[in-house]
Amino acid sequence: MKITFIGGGSLIFTQRLLAGLVFLPFPREEIEVTLVDINEKSLNYIERIARRIFSEKGVNEKNAGSITKCNT
Repeated sequence: MKITFIGGGSLIFTQRLLAGLVFLPFPREEIEVTLVDINEKSLNYIERIARRIFSEKGVNEKNAGSITKCNT
């Protein structure tokens, strides 16, 4: 499952969506998230939070779950 968050640097919104995403009933190794935002500082911060959420729920890059960021 590939998901792109436009405005992904929005802390509360994206954090809640990602936290809910890891509880959906599909294979976790198929989660692929892209965060897109014009604010690079916010993107860097939410990327760290996203990696922590995924790691805590057993979805990390070792399991093929991935998080990428794009500053446009």
